[in-house]
Amino acid sequence: MIRKAGHSIDFIFPVMLFFIFSLCAVTAILLAANVYSETASGASLNASSRTAVSYITEKIHQSDENGNTSTGRFNGIDAIIIDQDDCRTYIYEYQGTLYELYEKKEAHALPGSGNKIMDVKEFTIEESYDRLITVTCEDENGIKTKASVALRSR
Repeated sequence: MIRKAGHSIDFIFPVMLFFIFSLCAVTAILLAANVYSETASGASLNASSRTAVSYITEKIHQSDENGNTSTGRFNGIDAIIIDQDDCRTYIYEYQGTLYELYEKKEAHALPGSGNKIMDVKEFTIEESYDRLITVTCEDENGIKTKASVALRSR
């Protein structure tokens, strides 16, 4: 039996093709991972202050009946005050943290005893004469979010 001598290109070409395919696949995976990482970190940066403001506006909408929602002071701190039967809810910022405190009207809790919502750099509440509450929140990353809620009840 006579054996034909093969060229070295018959072996080298498929191996080179395999390495080029592998290199392209690894490059595509690394690029996709980088894009995902940047997108996920950007989304989490944006979500912080938006989440807090959305939470507060939803609480105002839920309790906006019979004039139960207003702005005021809680232990010398600006707060959103929600009255319900014999209880009261305060939403306020104290020492760089946004809190929600639910207590009986006769109780006198300390500002740090509320439930922590999130850490913030700045939190302001303004109520205009036409019962429009404007909430501004700046998270730890410096992203500011502002929302205004019109109180419908009197």
